[in-house]
Amino acid sequence: MSAEMSACSIVIPVFNQAGLTRQCLDRVLEDDFEREVIVVDDGSTDLTPRLLDLYGDRVTTLRAEHNQGFAAACNAGAAAAAHDAIVFLNNDTIPTTGWLERLAAYAARRPDAVAIGAKLLYPDNTVQHAGVVIGQDRYPRHIYHGIPGDHPAVNRSRRFQIVTGACLWVRREAFLELGGFDPAFLNGYEDVDLCLRLGETGREVHYCHDCALYHLQSRTRGRTGDMDINFDLYDERWLDRVRPDDIEYYVADRMIELRYQGEVPMQVAVSPLIGRMETQNADNAVERLLDRQARDLLTLRIENERLASHRPSSPPPRITYGADGKLVVVDGDAPPEARVDESLQGVSLLRAKMSPLTLDVSTTEPERVNLLLPELDSRHMFGGYITKLQMAIRLAKAGERVRIVVVDPPREGVAADLRAEIAAYEGIGERLDLLEVSHHGERAAPLIVSPADVFLATTWWTAHIAHDATRELRHSRFVYLIQEYEPFTFPMGSFAAMARHSYDLPHLAVFSTRLLHDYFRANRIGVYSNGANGDTQAIDFQNSITEVGEIHERQLADRSPRLLFYARPSATEARNLFELGIMALSEAIDLGVLEDTWRFTGVGGPKADVLRLSGNATLKMLPRQPVQRYRALLRGHDLGLSLMYTPHPSLVPIEMASAGMLVVTNTFESKTAERLTDISANIIPCEPSVDGVCGALRAAKSRLPDLSARVAGARVAWSRSPDESFDTATIGAIRKLVASVRD
Repeated sequence: MSAEMSACSIVIPVFNQAGLTRQCLDRVLEDDFEREVIVVDDGSTDLTPRLLDLYGDRVTTLRAEHNQGFAAACNAGAAAAAHDAIVFLNNDTIPTTGWLERLAAYAARRPDAVAIGAKLLYPDNTVQHAGVVIGQDRYPRHIYHGIPGDHPAVNRSRRFQIVTGACLWVRREAFLELGGFDPAFLNGYEDVDLCLRLGETGREVHYCHDCALYHLQSRTRGRTGDMDINFDLYDERWLDRVRPDDIEYYVADRMIELRYQGEVPMQVAVSPLIGRMETQNADNAVERLLDRQARDLLTLRIENERLASHRPSSPPPRITYGADGKLVVVDGDAPPEARVDESLQGVSLLRAKMSPLTLDVSTTEPERVNLLLPELDSRHMFGGYITKLQMAIRLAKAGERVRIVVVDPPREGVAADLRAEIAAYEGIGERLDLLEVSHHGERAAPLIVSPADVFLATTWWTAHIAHDATRELRHSRFVYLIQEYEPFTFPMGSFAAMARHSYDLPHLAVFSTRLLHDYFRANRIGVYSNGANGDTQAIDFQNSITEVGEIHERQLADRSPRLLFYARPSATEARNLFELGIMALSEAIDLGVLEDTWRFTGVGGPKADVLRLSGNATLKMLPRQPVQRYRALLRGHDLGLSLMYTPHPSLVPIEMASAGMLVVTNTFESKTAERLTDISANIIPCEPSVDGVCGALRAAKSRLPDLSARVAGARVAWSRSPDESFDTATIGAIRKLVASVRD
């Protein structure tokens, strides 16, 4: 055996399930083969940290404060590995005697193999993994899953396109060259993607039957929650590029035999281990009985649900105000005189949102900047929310004492302290500890402040709260972070009016984007009302876009015709013009501008769904995606559609353009065609109408072949990082506004 293959680094990612980890480690450490063992504790919350401490220097432990997922954990272990060969090993495996020596010996015999998978067996000695094949539907499947582990078909070491990552030997150099596992996949398909990428570079992937382990499959990481995301990403990245190969293996292993008699017909013999016969004339009494029982159970379930829906239910709780002006939750069973009339619920909600904070002013308290947030909820950690926290962190780094004050009542299912979840977001997690967090959604406890405290509003109702607090401290104004003209988020009515009135309250403005700033200036809103010299009372900056990485012509050439639509169908997101976008896409298909063979994906809705457009075309709707997955979507599409009936440009069309997509977006007052194309030539502006969008889609499609122009357009004139958005000059300008409030 070569010196290179005489030792390896074993990387074991773990998340909870300490018992499985102990069982795996004890077996791994029994072998005398030269190796180091690296365990990556991916944010375990059980006894795992204490267990790993017991192994002392026999195990190198890397600890992640928060759960990052399989790919990130494996990549961290690989980066710390000391040897040229790495074995990734699930902690729900039990290696058999000599497993590692056999795996390393096979690698030494086959220097052309850069990735090698092992035989994995269930506890009953049936096959879990003996190589992965691509079916005729172009999806990967474990070959011979469930057949006896001693069958000749699985006792052949050979080349495959894919092997599983549950026990995977790789050459470290090749692994690192490709950037390791892709974290865009979430606890599934990371191994499929890695093997396919290795194959694209001409490297070989093998299966070694001599190396056997028992596998308690997927005991440590649940797969059901994220697999839809992984399937979608596999579809976009590989479905049109992979080569089906399952039949080749079945024929080679005589699991399928073709017998010819003359020209036609041909007889096909299929082993019962891999297939079964289906015939319309089969008299299968058992299947008929099971089918009838299933239908009866379904009928019974539907009837039960129908009856349940007619049961009387008690009225839901109401939010109201007591005689002392404080919020009161009145139970549905309370006497009628204690309940709030349904027509007054809007009044209660408005009062609750704008209810003032109770301040406890103390001269011994340090001076703070109080950033008012509606809530800290990981489900809202995108766009504007991320910007708020990024700004708070950079103010804190510059010397301000910053406190997040959460002002909305806590919602069921949302933890009071979400630092663990929020820490995963770029530009936030690494310095979240710089911020204080105080929860005042119930308004029960007072907020302790100094006389010099400054309030920084981030929404229209927090502006009203900031105004009341500022007056109580006898300051003349508060600071207002304005990222949207918020009256546009409501139908014309009381909420829109109160949102509009928030700009009439005395404040200093921090606008996200020059375009939004110019809209307020041109329409004499807020600091520009009454002929005031608003330029001395306002600054602007650029929210940073999601960085997608460098774009090359080869990447664009590999993409197949796909359109990504920023689709927000909810009534609260009406400004995203969902209906107009659907109508324009359908018309573009009807007119032949876009073929119905294209793949159309919508992202940003409340749930996964499939909507029919026109002809055979459908729009596959995806909910809001994690940042890694969102990057992959951007890099996997050619044409973008992102509409926003507001004066600010929205980050989505800029992000699409930065990924080399040609993106159609609409104009609106100060958001002119000229100013949009100044950001990127990949942006195709249009009037917000069906004809306007359809015409822009035609123009965008005609420009798709010009790859060099798309690469040039990907270099957008926009901020790509929080440090660029909140550079020294911008943070200095915000601090001057804060200082002027104190003066």
